[in-house]
Amino acid sequence: MTSRGMKIALGASIALNLFLVGALVAGLVLGGKAFRERRGGPPLFIAAKALAPEDQARLKASMRAAAEQARADFRQAREARRRVVELARAPTYDKNATLEAMRVSRDAELRGRTRLDTAMAETLATFDQPAREKLAPALVRPPRGHRERYTGGRRSREDTPPRDQN
Repeated sequence: MTSRGMKIALGASIALNLFLVGALVAGLVLGGKAFRERRGGPPLFIAAKALAPEDQARLKASMRAAAEQARADFRQAREARRRVVELARAPTYDKNATLEAMRVSRDAELRGRTRLDTAMAETLATFDQPAREKLAPALVRPPRGHRERYTGGRRSREDTPPRDQN
């Protein structure tokens, strides 16, 4: 290889290494920030960070207690959905049993959601208007992972809270 070819190869190698180091640093800085933001928990708990510490604690305790009560309902819904899958894979298909398992899943899911929604409404009633205003946008955001699961990560206008008109 000639001297000129070596210089070109060396320049290309340096450029590639600088690009890779820059990409690595950017990934660590920006990726770490995105990771920290996503780890904040459910949208409601992220919004609660704008509240006073005692209000945050009250909200979290109330919602965790409601989630604990709803856990059995959601477990029953998952088990019923597994049953639907088993029925669909069976050598002979039983439409009525499948519909029944779907109904059980839907009803259990609805019971669990109702428990969570009721607890949320009751807890919101204990806050003043400025605190409710801080929490309100989180009420329309899907929990982490749900948007990605159902929309491929795309946001729709329905799940985007309205912006303040300041």
